[in-house]
Amino acid sequence: RRRVRRGAGRWPKPVGTAYKALNTLYISLSSEDGNWQSQYEALQTRSRNYELLVADLEAELARLRAGGKTLVVEQQIKTVGSVKDDLEKVEGIGPKIAGLLNDAGIYTFLQLSEAKVETIKEILDNAGSRYRMHDPSTWSAQSKMAHEGRWDELKVYQDHLTGGRES
Repeated sequence: RRRVRRGAGRWPKPVGTAYKALNTLYISLSSEDGNWQSQYEALQTRSRNYELLVADLEAELARLRAGGKTLVVEQQIKTVGSVKDDLEKVEGIGPKIAGLLNDAGIYTFLQLSEAKVETIKEILDNAGSRYRMHDPSTWSAQSKMAHEGRWDELKVYQDHLTGGRES
């Protein structure tokens, strides 16, 4: 018959000590009102929801990139934390066109000054026939002056425009 050594089949002492400490911690946490467990489960749920949201946003961005329409998403990313400017101060932009630009993610003079004229024309074309007649060719220069706070220079420039167009 074989003799079994004392302590055989047990964990080595450091592992056993750590196991006992973890077990004691688990028992003490379990003996509380179980609130930690519900908080943990709530955090897991929130984490899963954020993962789903990120996946949806990445899919939407990929879809937009495939269609060549990333301007709105990129402009919205630039807008985070920024203030909306009164785009109607630009000659040729009224409340309806300002709303169209906002819907397209253009909220500030800086964003309008950086937008390509072709992009602005596309926004206007997509809005319908009554907006196609507008010419956004001077809007970039005007919005750049407004963004830089050159209001006197903007006023002089606008005096030479007719409905936002060069006279």
